[in-house]
Amino acid sequence: MNSALRMVVLVENRSERKELVAEHGLAIWMAYQDKQLLFDTGQTTGLLANASHLGIDLNRLDAVVLSHGHYDHTGGLDGVLQMARKARVFLHPKAMKIRYSFKNGGKARSIGMPAEGLSALRENKECVVFLNTPQMLFPGVWMTGPVKRQTEFESGEPDYCMDTEGKHFDLFEDDQALVCESAVGLVVVLGCAHSGVVNTLLQVKEQFPDKPIHTVVGGMHLQHAGAGRIENTLKALQAMNVHQIFPGHCTGPEMERVLSERYQEKCRTLFSGMEIIL
Repeated sequence: MNSALRMVVLVENRSERKELVAEHGLAIWMAYQDKQLLFDTGQTTGLLANASHLGIDLNRLDAVVLSHGHYDHTGGLDGVLQMARKARVFLHPKAMKIRYSFKNGGKARSIGMPAEGLSALRENKECVVFLNTPQMLFPGVWMTGPVKRQTEFESGEPDYCMDTEGKHFDLFEDDQALVCESAVGLVVVLGCAHSGVVNTLLQVKEQFPDKPIHTVVGGMHLQHAGAGRIENTLKALQAMNVHQIFPGHCTGPEMERVLSERYQEKCRTLFSGMEIIL
């Protein structure tokens, strides 16, 4: 399928324009053929102001896709759904579960979808589509479904749990990526890749065995990764012949540095307001 894909980053951790909101979160507007969709919604309703500044009309959205249920990817959902009345919302059912973080040995901190987003989903339940298997959203646009764990170096994350006692680890069954077919190959858009960026790409290759992965965009959750995991991830990306990469959000400064060194002009770090056209 030879279709142009346009992406505009509505929310990212960084911004190069003072009038645009930067926050720990991710939201990417995408136009593909005659469809418009929003991938994640950031931490707050800051994406609404950014969309206005960037001339993007969220009322015209056909779909809102949630990569997983953390607050920094779902915080703007209620505001978006007040505007995008015709949009369907795609997510895994477990994205609505309560979940916690125990970072730095601290007490349980709630990091799930905010109450306003949960309420918005319940109020608009006729528009909600739960995904727990790979599914085509529109011709040429897919969600991976839950990502299988295949690599040895992309282990689980014991700091993330489903209870305040820290007894039940979060397996991130809701973690999914979006895949678009483009004229240059597959474009894979990641939220945080909690199941592992390499696991995610391996699954994409299984689902699309005859199509090359050209571009990877988004968060890779490697900000606390050691040198071994970073090097193994880089080797895997190169072995899969990923042509270009746009890291951001939770990828981490060390991984971003390594990617920049290896990919040179084929690597650009995401920021609020950034435009990508393929």
